[in-house]
Amino acid sequence: MASVDRHHLDLYLAICKPQDPEDPVHWMMMMAHPGAERCTWLHCEGFRGDRRTEIEEGKRFNSWGIDTKDFLCRIPVSEGITVVQEALALPKQSCRWWVLYLMLRLEDKGLMPEGTHNHWKGHRDTGSTENFGTGCLGETY
Repeated sequence: MASVDRHHLDLYLAICKPQDPEDPVHWMMMMAHPGAERCTWLHCEGFRGDRRTEIEEGKRFNSWGIDTKDFLCRIPVSEGITVVQEALALPKQSCRWWVLYLMLRLEDKGLMPEGTHNHWKGHRDTGSTENFGTGCLGETY
């Protein structure tokens, strides 16, 4: 078993498997210590008019419900709270836009490589028009 690096956190874009072929594809961000089997899922759930931000610790990194995981960046463990604060500062909206704007907020903080948001913006378009932006980039909770 590989050792777990407790000094860093890796951020991933996770795209989930639809539970039903008619369901939209769900996007979320995952935050994990390198080598760990458990991680934190950060996402926006619900439906138009009834969204909620979810920060779920202790989730399986290799969950059967995740279709793909793409590595985004590595950050010092001390910046994990910043990721959570930026997630909570986002307007609740479709999961795809929510994750994309979390990437943008993390780019603004210098935690994620510049251009990450733009790279993923054109991938797997879900057709959602529920796009409420980043909120104030200087504002965190």
